[in-house]
Amino acid sequence: MFPLIAQIFGWTATLCSVITYVLRSRKAILGAKVSADLLSVIHYFLLGAFTGGLVCSINVVRGILYYNRDSKITSHILCPITFIALNLISCAFSWLGWISLLPAIGSSIGVIGMWMKNPVRIRLVMVPAITLWLIYGVLIGSVQTVVSNIFTLVSIGVGLTRDVLEWKQKNRSAA
Repeated sequence: MFPLIAQIFGWTATLCSVITYVLRSRKAILGAKVSADLLSVIHYFLLGAFTGGLVCSINVVRGILYYNRDSKITSHILCPITFIALNLISCAFSWLGWISLLPAIGSSIGVIGMWMKNPVRIRLVMVPAITLWLIYGVLIGSVQTVVSNIFTLVSIGVGLTRDVLEWKQKNRSAA
């Protein structure tokens, strides 16, 4: 019964993930990402993928704090460093071999991406982070994680393509 419930939470997280990186504003990106991470926490714990669950729990807190990026706490460089350290500690705490490194490193890259203010930079930095989560999904047997991350990579590509087209349009108008 838990695998079915896990997949329901996972597929709902997928829906949130798919729209995340085509959103235009940083706050909208972070809001959708927090929703996806919260649902993923439940998905991973129900599957017994504890590193993924712990890392996503940290991501939820990170996303909520980063949503208000202009505060003194979140704008300080110690904020992303703290989240990277928490990811590595969660990896050590839930160690199941080298596979535990994938979500921890992927999330640590994501810490840097989500800390950035520019949506284009967020999308670019998230590509390697999402790729590591995709590999993790394959290795833990989570179809949802694999599909979600493939769609997320496509979503990032769509967002970046739109960004390039808008940039070209602005440069033509300025010339």
